[in-house]
Amino acid sequence: MRPRALSIVCIGALAWATACVSVLPDDPAVLPQGPVQGLIPTYLTEADARVITLEIDTDFLGFVDAEATLALDSLRLWVDTIVGVRIGVLDSFGRFEPRALLRVPGIMTLAVNAVGQLTVGNHGDRVTGRLAGLDRWDEELREVGAVPPAPTYPLQQHVRAARGAGQPGRLIEERYFECFDESRGLIGGWDVGTITGAPCLTSVFE
Repeated sequence: MRPRALSIVCIGALAWATACVSVLPDDPAVLPQGPVQGLIPTYLTEADARVITLEIDTDFLGFVDAEATLALDSLRLWVDTIVGVRIGVLDSFGRFEPRALLRVPGIMTLAVNAVGQLTVGNHGDRVTGRLAGLDRWDEELREVGAVPPAPTYPLQQHVRAARGAGQPGRLIEERYFECFDESRGLIGGWDVGTITGAPCLTSVFE
């Protein structure tokens, strides 16, 4: 019998659906004609999209409320929908300090159970494993297609990250994104760029 999950953070597809709406690229009433700046997906192969790795966290510069984290022994876990699970501790002021990153492409859910197992959504698969401190991730079980797939449009977190990566004074038009092309693989992230074909439109705003 599998242990009951004690703490769960879900980034559900239903909640996402209310936050983002894609418009068909052939709708002339709302879409521009010609090149437009927006968000362009980066792609992973099917095999690479299902590789989960543990690494030192070197790129996080934001702020996370301690109440948004999950406890795992002396560690704290926080879902970053762009890259995976950030693993850290709380400082003397109760602020989250990331130390390691469990990189999970297409992360959808995170759960921690009573015996210290982590369960994450990975591009539609439910993956259960354990952390050995900040040094090792051991995958124990993969259930293919057991959770909703990752969305094929940018979320608010992707828009914020792309805007932060822009050059000073450079306007990023976050309403437009390059439509998902299933033949190129699975989405690994979003970058700012020029969309040359007919774009898709998102209603994600801060």
